[in-house]
Amino acid sequence: MFRKKGFTVKYVQINWWYRTPRDWVAQLQRAYKPSKRDVFFGFSFGAWTSFVAATEVHVDRLILCSLSPYFKEDLPGLRKYWWYRRVGKRKLKDFENYEFRELYKKIKCKTILICGSKEAECLKSRVEGAHRKIKGSRLVLVKGSKHDISNKDYTAAISDVIKSL
Repeated sequence: MFRKKGFTVKYVQINWWYRTPRDWVAQLQRAYKPSKRDVFFGFSFGAWTSFVAATEVHVDRLILCSLSPYFKEDLPGLRKYWWYRRVGKRKLKDFENYEFRELYKKIKCKTILICGSKEAECLKSRVEGAHRKIKGSRLVLVKGSKHDISNKDYTAAISDVIKSL
């Protein structure tokens, strides 16, 4: 979709296993080579990683799909979800170093947030909160979609966003 719109695409394969969130951000930053119009695009932990990386490097635009609610202030509310424990103690400890209320102030680029209407409440709350805090951001709510970027409605929403760039 990005190529059809004339973007040069560089896919960054993040090594998620046995790495901390700090490592994920460092991997993205090492791979990033600024160009004419740079977009960070990510889904779930990829959106989280893109968001945090964009607080430290200049990008023109962020497209955050289902931004994971793994910021320091989100963590206490996540304990009730079964998937919380699957993240691992080291990662959870590292997430405590990232406060959304401090990081969002560093976002200087246009930001589009995409979220499924049937995602976990904690994730929808994080995305909606990010939309309220990030100046000029745009929120796209995909009706009927869960946490699934391959959902046809979610993919259609992404396509519409990219066409609008």
